Amino acid sequence: MHFFVLSNDVNNFTMISYIVDRMFLDSKISNITSYDELESKAIKDYPALVFIDALLIDINRINRITTMNREFKIIYFGDRKLWSFDLYDTEHIDYLTTPLTKLKIKCACRKFMHLTKTYDDKVFKYKFNKVEYMVKSKDIAYLNSFGKYISIVLKDSNEALFIAHLNDIEDKLGEYFFRVHQSFIINMKLIKRIETSNVIILINDTERSIPISRGRYKDFIKAYKLFWNLE
Repeated sequence: MHFFVLSNDVNNFTMISYIVDRMFLDSKISNITSYDELESKAIKDYPALVFIDALLIDINRINRITTMNREFKIIYFGDRKLWSFDLYDTEHIDYLTTPLTKLKIKCACRKFMHLTKTYDDKVFKYKFNKVEYMVKSKDIAYLNSFGKYISIVLKDSNEALFIAHLNDIEDKLGEYFFRVHQSFIINMKLIKRIETSNVIILINDTERSIPISRGRYKDFIKAYKLFWNLE
């Protein structure tokens, strides 16, 4: 899957590419700096998603390019003052206000994944004792880290262990996963209810309580509402 970032700001490209690389398997991301470059490469490379810096917005050029290639989606980013109703003339997923943060980019990418159902075929790979295993992300209920190990718990209650850090895998699972605690990542599709300091998920019709850390609660609620289109 190919992604473009239309921007002259290297820092923005670096942050976007970091998130994209972690959230999408086999992804390729290219930094382009002009509409001429976007126009020529959009026809040849067929990008799935294009991030466009609002400082470089040219509505007429965007409309012409999207007419030639109706497949790719657009996410704008820029200063709040640059937001314009003219942007409504082009279909887009989101407008991210700068400065960009990892959370803003993740949420926008999750919208893209939800819209295009990119997550449906996502496969999570892990190794244990030098053997590589694969499991569909949608079959994972939650992951729990303890020490150097991670326990991966599936919807059918089966479990497996592997050595890794949650920091290295939290963006590789799918847009419906969220890290609610330093030691837990959960599948939001399996949530039955949310309590003050815990989230209850269903595994084989059995309730399991997962702790939510106080510092992650607000971001979790925001991600949960975004995923289920509750906002």
